[in-house]
Amino acid sequence: MNDTFLQILNFGKAIGEVLGEKAQVALTETMSELEKIKAEQSQNVRQLINEVEEKVNQKSGSSQPSQIVISGPEKDTQTILDELRAEIASLRSELKNYRQISQ
Repeated sequence: MNDTFLQILNFGKAIGEVLGEKAQVALTETMSELEKIKAEQSQNVRQLINEVEEKVNQKSGSSQPSQIVISGPEKDTQTILDELRAEIASLRSELKNYRQISQ
């Protein structure tokens, strides 16, 4: 009877260890994937900014690069998008004023 009880305890301990290891691996893989997605989003936002800058330069005929600067990865995607929208609105306003002056 005592031997059966020890086997059950060892079996339970082994199950706990295996499940703990599996959970640790799953958590590590999930965190790795999340960091990968975050890096891809950051790269996509930078690429979008570069495309917008190119369009602005093409439309304005200016050879000077635009001065859109986003510092560091600590800004979340929504903040970056809000800043881009504000920058686009500002550029549209400047373009409208320029067109009115040049007419």
